[in-house]
Formats: sequence, structure tokens, C-alpha cells
Amino acid sequence: MNRAAIVKFGIFLLFLILMATVIWQTDISTKEFVLNIRDLNGRNPWLASLGFIGVYIVASLVFLPASPLTAVAGALFGPFWGTVLSVIGATLGAFAAFGIARFFGEPFVRALLEDKLRTVYTYDQKLARNGFLTVLILRLVPVIPFNGLNFALGVTRVKSFDYFFATLVGIIPGAFVFALGGESLAMLDMLNFVIALLLFGALTAFAYKIKTSGIMDTDRNETAEKSPSMTPKGDVYDVIVIGAGAAGLNIASVMNEMGFRVLLIEKSAEQIGGDCLNDGCVPSKALLHAAQAVHTARTEGTKFGLDVRGEVDMRTVKAYITEVQDQIREEENVGYLREKGIEVVLGEAVFSGKDRVRVNTEEYRGRRIVLATGSRPRVISIPGDEQVTIRTNETIFDLETLPDRFVVLGAGPVGIEIAQAFRYLGSQVTVVDVSERILASEAPDISDLMRRRLEEQGITFYLGYTAKEFSSSNTLVLEDKKGEHVTLEFDEFLMAVGRDTTLDPKLNPRAAHITSYDGHVAVDDRLQTRNPRVIVCGDASGGLLFTHTTEQQSSVIVRNFFTPFKSSWNTDHMAWVTYTDPEIATFGLSEETLLERRIPYQVVAENIPGEDRTLTDNYPVGKVKYYLSRGKILGGTVMAPRAGEIIQELILANTYGLSVDKVFNKVYPYPTASRVTKHALSSYFRAKLTRRARSVLHWLFRLFN
Repeated sequence: MNRAAIVKFGIFLLFLILMATVIWQTDISTKEFVLNIRDLNGRNPWLASLGFIGVYIVASLVFLPASPLTAVAGALFGPFWGTVLSVIGATLGAFAAFGIARFFGEPFVRALLEDKLRTVYTYDQKLARNGFLTVLILRLVPVIPFNGLNFALGVTRVKSFDYFFATLVGIIPGAFVFALGGESLAMLDMLNFVIALLLFGALTAFAYKIKTSGIMDTDRNETAEKSPSMTPKGDVYDVIVIGAGAAGLNIASVMNEMGFRVLLIEKSAEQIGGDCLNDGCVPSKALLHAAQAVHTARTEGTKFGLDVRGEVDMRTVKAYITEVQDQIREEENVGYLREKGIEVVLGEAVFSGKDRVRVNTEEYRGRRIVLATGSRPRVISIPGDEQVTIRTNETIFDLETLPDRFVVLGAGPVGIEIAQAFRYLGSQVTVVDVSERILASEAPDISDLMRRRLEEQGITFYLGYTAKEFSSSNTLVLEDKKGEHVTLEFDEFLMAVGRDTTLDPKLNPRAAHITSYDGHVAVDDRLQTRNPRVIVCGDASGGLLFTHTTEQQSSVIVRNFFTPFKSSWNTDHMAWVTYTDPEIATFGLSEETLLERRIPYQVVAENIPGEDRTLTDNYPVGKVKYYLSRGKILGGTVMAPRAGEIIQELILANTYGLSVDKVFNKVYPYPTASRVTKHALSSYFRAKLTRRARSVLHWLFRLFN
């Protein structure tokens, strides 16, 4: 052990002995002290206040009882100022005692614990991590000796910052209780005295409630390497997340980074990453990239004398998709998550209580449980489907041969994106939908413009048709609203008719007391179920099924963990992109919503090309359309290559209420694609140049020139 540490500790012990001797050998008259301070307060209140603070600091160092001093402060200065002066004096005195103990005693105690008392040393380390809460709870209980605690905490590893502010906050309630009690005794006010006693009991009960609630659990990150069977009986996780897709990974990662103990449950290691990584966003965008490269080479290359021929090898395309997925999986796998401190359990999750989940043979308990079970492709029954291999987004990326004839049922974003991709790769593509138009979530003029674009590229549409039956393994019969039939032959059939967000009955949601209606868990605008311990995030909430939606919902959920003032999930500023060629990017409120809410607005719309960059890059078709009201951008759509990037500044303006002037007057480097926004908004300002406005401008010009 370090010699200097022993010497310092010896000095510390001598100091404590000296202080104890002072207390026992000095005749301190409480009555005389009170009378002197009262007289001084009558002559000079400021000096009396400073004197009292000084006495409190000294009392903290020489082990004089703190509670009677606070009661005296209440009697002399009243409950408010008595509390203020006591808190100042007690905090400064406590920090002085803490500093003395830290400097002289802590090195010796730490070395002793490391060498001889490893178990106690482990708890000392935990105390360092959870010091603020520990000190706060100790200060909230007025009966715990104040002065002894000051020196005792000084020789632990509690951080000075945590100690100071926890002491400052924690002693305020107790100081007020004793000050009120002292004032009531001095004034013989029994009502206030009874109130003080009740507050005293309430403080003690409150501190006990915090202690027993488990909030001081410091074993959060130490069990990341333990198997479920090693979890102590009765142990509680801060957050249990069911589902390791985009939503689950977001919440688990954020809470783990903040030091909370997180349990992440997924059915299998292969499903970590969820639909987005395995079957959705990532493979589809990789497929689109490959298809776009082939299309550009074939169409644009001929303009510059490049003759591109040959067929696409789908095995190579599949290998590229897998390569992209594997790169992302480097940070979305069991090993990586466990290294980060997240406990991962693989298996089927089943609710066994309001705050309990069973996986395999083990039961886990959580303060909060987040349902992030995602969604799955909806498959509708069609007569004769038993003889057909029906592809969904979960299996379409496994193709190793490019189909000559490709039929897509469903004209939503997934169906249209994949349809165009296979058309670019060389398939003859037909799209069928019961709706009269494609991309029904977009404005009618935008979806019509895209349909015409796709038809020009060779895609055939049967809109307003239903799939009546499969007459053979490669033949689909359609029926229109008049009852007339059309027969389509295909080599591959993709069903893209939406997503199913209902909970798997195996999850046993009834055990968790969460209301289920038609298989959906009912949630409020805070994503909260009827059971306050269970929150739903991502596709399982049944809202907008986008990966970035889960990111926003995760932010709301995490914020709500730390405040009684809960935030609501609002979609007024949501945005999404359909990754066709050209892209369609939409943000904010739709025209339909504006009409429903009776919000007055004007439309700024313009076809592109029209801007110089659209000409140099040969944009074939496009459009911008914005909804403006009172100088703000409420929503809109951009249809153009890289539209998803173009709308970023518009999302910012829409979210934070920036004026149209600010968006228009920002610098748009020439010749960037985003200048289409400036070009379109110029028509908004031109409309303001009325005859009267022109007259005023002419008058001002002549006046100042």
C-alpha cells in the first residue's frame, strides 16, 4: 500500500478525533446561540444570515447535529429563509467535509478495498456509477446522520459533481420540514407542527419507494455475457425489447448507450435487422441500383456510341444484394450487440404477465417492454393458388434466373419499385391492381405522371382489375368491374398487396393485458398500450410502415421514459420516398388532409425539366408541387431523380416552420438539382407582384434613386 496514502489517512483520523474532542469538551449553549443570532438578526439581517451559514459549515465539520440547526433557522428566519440559509450552509459544509475525507482518507480506503476486501470494492465501483441517485436518496431521509454521511461518502468513489448536486437537491425537502417544525414550535402553531410531521413521514416513504423500485440497480451492463439461466431470480431489466428489427435495435441501442440494462429478444440470429435489412429496404435498393446501372448502360450508352448487348445474370445480381446485406450485418448481429453490452436472447417471446416475458424455459421481467415485432407481407387467398409459387418481398430477391414474363399484383410502392427494376433488367412486366391508379398515397397527378412514364418504358397495367383465379401454375385470370375477364401468363408472380401488422397469437398478448382489436394492439398517440408497462414501436403500431418512422417513434418513446410530460407521435411532418426512376418524394400534409382540416392553401406546381441541371442530366420527366399557407410550406411532392435528397431542406422548413422567404433566399449552388425548388417558388413571389405592388416599388425606386 502507498506510504503517502497511510500518512494521509492517519491525518484524517486525527482530524476526526480532534473534532469529537471539541464537541465533548466545549460547553455549547444552544439557548445562548439562538439568542445571539436573534439579536444580531434584529440589528443586521444580512450579517446574521452570513453568521448562521458560517456556523452551519463549522457544525458540519465538528459533528454538531444538523437537524436542530435547521429547526433553529426556521424559528429565527421563518420557514422560507430558514430553508434557504440551511440549504446553503449544509451544502457548503457537507462539501467541505466530503473534500477533506476525499483528500486524506479515500486513497487509503481504495487501496485497502482493492487488496483485502474485493466484494466491498465491487460495490464501491457500483456506487461510483450510480452516485447521484444513492446520495439523493440518503439525503431525502432526514433521520440519516448528516455529518457522518459527509465524511463516509468522501472515502468512497462517488463523483464530486454527483455528490454536490445530489446533496443540494436532496436536503431541500428535509430542510423545509425542519424549518417549518422549528417555526411552528417557536410560534406554538400546532397545525404547522403536525404538517411538518406528516411531511417528515412522506419524505421517508418517498425515499424508501425509490430505493425499492429498483431504480438504483447498478448491474445493468455487467451481465451482458451471462446466459439467461445465470440471471438472478427476481432480477429486473430496465427495458425488454421484443423484436430486433429497425425499431427494436434503435431503442435497445439508445437505452444501452445511456447505461440502462436492456434485453433484446429475437426469434433467430438470421432475423436480426428485421424486414428492412433482410427482405425490404436494403435488398430492394441494391436491386434497384443494379437495374438502374443496366438501364443507363443500355439507353444512355447508345447516345454516345456505346453498344451494350447481352442478358443480365441474376446470380450476379443476387450476389451483389447479399454482399450489401453482409456489410450492414457487421453491426447488426448477435456478437456485435453483445459486445456493446446488450443482452440478446434468441427464441419465441411469450407474455407471461404484465411485466414478464418467457423465452424458451426462462422468464424475464422488465420495467418497460417494447413491442417491436414488425410486419410481414400480406398474402391474400386466390382460387388455385396451391399450384403457384407466389413470391413476396421475402423471396423475390432469391431469384437466380431472370423471368421473361413477370406479373406483379399490387401497385403500391413495393410493387411499382420491383416492377420497374425487373423491366430495366429485361423482363416483360405486367402490374395488376384493384385501384384505378398506381401509388394511391400520392397526389393523383403525380401517380398518373409516373404511370405514363412506366408505360413508356414498356410496363403494362391492368388497373381496376381483381385476381379471380389461377387457372394453371403459370396463368392468372383477371376480372374487371364489368365482369369481363383477361388471362395473363407468367413465369414469376409477385404479390405486393401490403403488410400485415397483426400480432402473432403465440405472443399471448392477453397475458400482458394489452387491448387487441382484430389482432392489432390498440395504442394511443404516445404509442402506449392499456398496460402502462408495454409500448409499441414500428410497424407493429399499425401506422406508416417506414424505417424512418420507427426512428421517430423510438425518439418519442425514449423521451417519454424520462418525463411525466409525455410527447405524442405526430405524422404531420412525416416524409417518404418511392425509389422509382425518377424518385417520388413526399413530405408534410397532403392536399387531401388540408381540405379535411379546412386549412386555406395555395398550390405551387411546375413541371421539370426546366432547370439547367435537369437538361444537362437529361431528366425525362418530373414535377414539383408544394402546398403553401401564410408564408409557410405545409407539404408537397417532388418527382425527379434524387428527389429524396432534394426535399431534405423542405422537410426542415416544414418541421420547424421556416418561412418560404428563408427557403427561397438561401444559397442554391449552380447547377445543383435542388434549384428546382427555387425555380418553382419564384412563381409564388411573382404572383405577389400585383399592379399595386409594382406601383409602390416604382415609387420607392424613384424616391431612393
